[in-house]
Amino acid sequence: MTTNLQTSQAGKQLPLADNSLDIFQSVLNWYEFGFRVIPICPGSKKTAVKWDDWLHALSPEKIKTHWNDHPDHELGFIVGNEFVVFDSDTPESTIALSQIEDFFDVTPNLIVQTTKGEHHFFRMATNAYAKQDSHSTADYPSRIDVKTGRSLVILPPSTGKEIKLSEAEHSSELAIVEQDFIDAIFRNNGREVPRESVKLSEQDIIPVNENSKLVKLLEHLDPDSSYDDWIRVLMVIHQVTNGSSEGLAIADSWSRKGEKYKGLQEIQYKWKSFNNHQGGSVSLATLLKMLTDKGIDWKPMLAGFGEEFDVFDTEIVESSETKPNPMDKFSLMGRSKEVERNVMDSKPFLGNIALLGQATVIYAAPNTGKTLITLHLCIDAINNGSIEASKLYYLNVDDSAAGIYEKLTIAEEFGFHVLADGYQGFSVKQFREVLLEMIDNDQAKGVMIVLDTLKKFTSLMDKTASSEFNKVIRKFIAKGGTVVALAHTNKKSDNTGKPVYGGTSDTVDDFDCAFTLAVIKKEQGYGIVEFENIKRRGNVVDSVSYRYETAPDISYSQRLISVEQCSESDLLIAKKAEELKSDSAVVDAIQSCIKEGIVQKMKLAVEAGKRAKISKAKALGIIEKYTGTDPNKHHWNFAVKGRGAQVYELLNCSSDSKQLN
Repeated sequence: MTTNLQTSQAGKQLPLADNSLDIFQSVLNWYEFGFRVIPICPGSKKTAVKWDDWLHALSPEKIKTHWNDHPDHELGFIVGNEFVVFDSDTPESTIALSQIEDFFDVTPNLIVQTTKGEHHFFRMATNAYAKQDSHSTADYPSRIDVKTGRSLVILPPSTGKEIKLSEAEHSSELAIVEQDFIDAIFRNNGREVPRESVKLSEQDIIPVNENSKLVKLLEHLDPDSSYDDWIRVLMVIHQVTNGSSEGLAIADSWSRKGEKYKGLQEIQYKWKSFNNHQGGSVSLATLLKMLTDKGIDWKPMLAGFGEEFDVFDTEIVESSETKPNPMDKFSLMGRSKEVERNVMDSKPFLGNIALLGQATVIYAAPNTGKTLITLHLCIDAINNGSIEASKLYYLNVDDSAAGIYEKLTIAEEFGFHVLADGYQGFSVKQFREVLLEMIDNDQAKGVMIVLDTLKKFTSLMDKTASSEFNKVIRKFIAKGGTVVALAHTNKKSDNTGKPVYGGTSDTVDDFDCAFTLAVIKKEQGYGIVEFENIKRRGNVVDSVSYRYETAPDISYSQRLISVEQCSESDLLIAKKAEELKSDSAVVDAIQSCIKEGIVQKMKLAVEAGKRAKISKAKALGIIEKYTGTDPNKHHWNFAVKGRGAQVYELLNCSSDSKQLN
């Protein structure tokens, strides 16, 4: 494969390797692209120079001097921490990489074809972290090598390397991958997800004081009890010790006692994330309540605690003189009024798609209109008084700055909140802790949260991560909250043409309701989409459709105002038109075959399928669909000949110019 050198509109050369170019020009192109190029011994993966000496004060002059002296040297680059290259060396790993890209809706804009597979080049998102990882293709054919940091990658036009795709003019324009994408690669490889260690000096590592009253309290709590309790305890330790190194040591020492302990690196990663925690409701009182709920009398442990903890107010709960049944502490006996306070009327929230007091997930392909229609229905609910605008929180974490601004101006007009990653100190990583804080403080009732999109909050490909996240959502719902999550479908539909939800089944299983959203018609300046229920709990619709304008020259506000619900007759007409449109190419192929004398049913299905590039089973279905005697509905009919053979012929009104209508 040969790719010509291209020039951008600004006159800047793109780094597309061409075997007709001299190596020096190719090296300069990659250097100007923003890669730290380095000479390679011909036909090898060995650098011809020492890395650090070469990279120091690298310049076009230095490059020119070297390749003038060594014109046979080939080309590589040192990846660095700002980039990551995913290397698939087998058909299995290439498919796995493509599936992960599809799931996270990430499209590479620089791909190099190698002798064995492909290199996909990406830029790392801010705060994302990866590390080099390689595998034996013979033992693990579906695993994907990861090149980053001090990794060497060979570039075209070196031996066996050719550009397959190049749509970036500079390395700053490479597609970006977030931490969840990187984690999915490592899970595919059977590795633990990568996390950057918090560097501790020797003087920072403080031995845990076993006589500390905090340590004594922790002895009565199981770090394996649940993920939520484990996180809560770590947050308490962080708060009580002001995030100190001593507190980190206590958190690590306590976590080590559990079988689920994954190492100091995970504790350090969580500890660092607590630095951004807002609000002071998580405190030692939280820990004491957890002990009380377990029937543990903690008062003697704190007798004369002095200044080890900050003074706090908490209610002292007297223990029963008789030893209770272990199940008693979970009983709701006598707490009906407390539960009643959290009950939300199952009133419609988003039309009849989502109900208050439930968790609903909507799956749709990108650019289907899921955000547009969700915001339209939220505004409808505000306008008709169904919900209180000040309790609606739209979490926009999958959008550009311009997109955030568009939606924020709309939110300000109608009085609901917008939260975005990186603004006002909010980050996706805090979301779980914020929910737990609302749950603990009984602040969830009446609060409505829209997650756009769900994949930014949890890995939908990881059953454990999804399950743990959904547990927190269920607790939030049980306290009277409402959640609507927007998620992506797979790129491939099922065998009936309907969209398939992305990820594992855990979200559909754990949420109250689930819908898919599919495009029915999108042309002539408008689109029609249909919601179809795939799981229900409560009185929600089986299906409902909406229409909106799609002209590229209108603003987002204009498109939002254009949203309207379609009638059943409008939907049926649109479906029929799209069905006929999709059948048209196959009908033409079948008509051509019949005219050429291919008239027996099975032979006709096989040949028409080849010409229309569909399966013979689908071709057979189209043959049967349009078989009959009514020229307004049918295109051909058959006669039964010798030995029962069905021989097809076109209806008299059929012609080359006949249109499907």
